[in-house]
Amino acid sequence: MAICEPGGLALQGIATAVTFEFFVKVDYYAYDGNSFSGVIWIQNIGSQQIVQVIYSDASGVWPDSQYINASYSSTNGHGYETWAFSAPLASIQQFYVKYHTSGHSYFDNNSSKNYSVFTPSLASETVIPGYSTTGTAVIHGTVPTPVSGLAVLVNNFEYNGITFSGTIWIKNIAFAKSVQVFYSTMDGVWSDSQNIAAKYSAANANGYETWTFVGWVVSIGQFYVKYEVSGATYYDNNNSNNYPVFTPNVSLPDPPPVCSGVTIPAVQTGFQDDITDYFSNGVPLFTKHMMANIHPSGTSPGIVVAAAMNSTSNNYFYHWVRDASLVMNTVNRLYVRENVHDIAYEQLFFDFQNITFKMQNENALTGLGEAKFNVDGSDFTGGWCRPQDDGPPLRATAFMNFATQYLAVGGSFSAVQAMWNGTTGVILPDLNYVIARFSESNGCDLWEEQRGNFFWTFGAQRNALHKAAVFANLVGDSATAALMSDAAAKLDKYFDQFYNGSAVQEILNDRVFDSAVILGAIHNDVGDAVFGASDSRILASLFQFASGMINEYSINTAVTTNNAGLPLGVAVGRYFGDQYNGTTSGELGNPWYLCTAAVAEVAYGAAIAFTRAGCLIVDSNNIQLFNGAAPAGLGLNITVGTYQATTPAFAAIVAALETYGDKSIRRIQAHGAADFHLNEQFNRNTGAPQGVDDLTWSYSSLITAYLAREELRSL
Repeated sequence: MAICEPGGLALQGIATAVTFEFFVKVDYYAYDGNSFSGVIWIQNIGSQQIVQVIYSDASGVWPDSQYINASYSSTNGHGYETWAFSAPLASIQQFYVKYHTSGHSYFDNNSSKNYSVFTPSLASETVIPGYSTTGTAVIHGTVPTPVSGLAVLVNNFEYNGITFSGTIWIKNIAFAKSVQVFYSTMDGVWSDSQNIAAKYSAANANGYETWTFVGWVVSIGQFYVKYEVSGATYYDNNNSNNYPVFTPNVSLPDPPPVCSGVTIPAVQTGFQDDITDYFSNGVPLFTKHMMANIHPSGTSPGIVVAAAMNSTSNNYFYHWVRDASLVMNTVNRLYVRENVHDIAYEQLFFDFQNITFKMQNENALTGLGEAKFNVDGSDFTGGWCRPQDDGPPLRATAFMNFATQYLAVGGSFSAVQAMWNGTTGVILPDLNYVIARFSESNGCDLWEEQRGNFFWTFGAQRNALHKAAVFANLVGDSATAALMSDAAAKLDKYFDQFYNGSAVQEILNDRVFDSAVILGAIHNDVGDAVFGASDSRILASLFQFASGMINEYSINTAVTTNNAGLPLGVAVGRYFGDQYNGTTSGELGNPWYLCTAAVAEVAYGAAIAFTRAGCLIVDSNNIQLFNGAAPAGLGLNITVGTYQATTPAFAAIVAALETYGDKSIRRIQAHGAADFHLNEQFNRNTGAPQGVDDLTWSYSSLITAYLAREELRSL
């Protein structure tokens, strides 16, 4: 075909194969009122090529002399070349591209509409400094008198097949305003839920503001921008044509490097005897305290409260879907450890199924995305950050894990099928919610404070869909298995977006150092080495996070050993600059028990993976943790390379990880309450327990860390 089908594109830096063949295509262009420039892609189908940009002036006249020659810039793979053009230009209205080679001419004329170019010369205002319009930036929306100029303008946009991002210019009419990007799927389907909220970025000259947007988009065909302010609504919809978006073909990212070796018994020289004793005495009580918060007095069967009612702090006597699902998954791990029919454990899950069914069928404000429920299973209707999209995948995962073990010990197949999609089925509704919501950017984060796309949530969704692809076949639902497998494959393509080249981000293009990344590595590990505990990117992030936490909380420098003189690991909290102290928002936050336990579990998990593989690869990422100074690092002196299990370096790394994990547990031991009770937090300066009493997740986190340590000890 001679003309590229979707025109008016603003694709910057595309380096992947396209989904259809074209001969010539406008990649992007910019006009600042003085010069016109851009980039063109062409198919290399001849040895002699002429590429010209032909344009009309502001009055719509097309003289033969009005063209700009493009010149070869580079080859971008797949038989395509990048050609660039730039020329001083006083006036332009529209343009198209002509590509002549081997006696034939090909055109990109934006599907016979030509490309429209906005000239930034405002009636009673000067040209905005630094103005550039990339893509088909045609203005729609005029500010009411007496304000002159445009109200909203798409400045640039980019879609790489995974994330859709860009910048928007708006007239600053009033302080309170809303800017949203609405988009259709490639099939032309529009939905109110298909939108990305833009955020203020910076002020421009002449009363204009720059707003940015970024979000995951599975499928996009067109978009427009809606700007609401002072009771009025303005649009930039490309002069009623909407903005077309080209979709490149995105391939799966390369998996983390793995090696294979001979598995030998681990040389376990790093475990600390005092921590072995601590777990021996503490785990029965951690389990007792955790179980006390499952269906406590005054609650319906199946309810898991976030903390006990007798708390001296905030009221956590609610059923949080996320917390409950993680706790029930821990219950299942205890059930797996027994590996026999245990009616008590099984009944807990059947009760959990019944209360989940009630919650899923409540007329809740955000449906299955509701964060918490009252202790009778009714929906909580007070103000809260909603929806929270991590709950459904975590809950589905807990049920699938239980059902798999239940069948393994001879449980009822019909009961599992009913749990899957029967009249009281609870697993499939959660999974369908995941498929519908995974690319949305308006959900809330793990800490119920931010909106966006999150490593934690995305990992939970990806893990659930991968498990569902296997589990659906187990229950004889091959059609759903195929659906889940396809959806999981789509998520696989997105996941690498969270790595910014040096560390893993919790919030896409935003917060990096957050314990949600560490928690995600242990709770949402699919088993493919991608962002699991042994992934070198996770280990680098752990080291950077722990290094920063040393100075975040003075307890880390004031108290470095326990009463016996043994070294303590780093006390870590939720994220740098946390402003929740367990009672009040706006006050300096503290270390959390569950976050510190997660550090230990990542260390144990990495050692497990290395030991099972029989070798490990030291690279520029994980060497930060391996050679970094204690207490944030292991304090070794290892060089980059591949180490078999029989080498001293391998044994040193595994042993050091064992010690590193144990030191983190020792930090918890040093600051825990009497009788192995655990609050939510411990004070950043004194180490005294703080915040809500008997946080259920705190107990669950110590149990899962213990189970990981026991697995490592058994190797």
